Amino acid sequence: SDGLLADLGHVLKQSACGAELVVSEIPGYGELQARLGDRRAQQCALAGGDDYQLCATVPTAHWPAVQQVFRDRGLPPLQV
Repeated sequence: SDGLLADLGHVLKQSACGAELVVSEIPGYGELQARLGDRRAQQCALAGGDDYQLCATVPTAHWPAVQQVFRDRGLPPLQV
């Protein structure tokens, strides 16, 4: 992975969509911030690779159904 920001950029370019990313909602961000400070934590959270997470865009109206599919499979759906 090239990091969340780069991967999200690829998705957005192909889908002609936009995104609002709330850095504090990225899993592990709070721990990074406590250890590294704001600037370095943001760099790591947005540009760090090898995170092995699925990144997708979902229309707002479909988000509840997508959340349920994840929950039915024991997976935590996250919106960042």
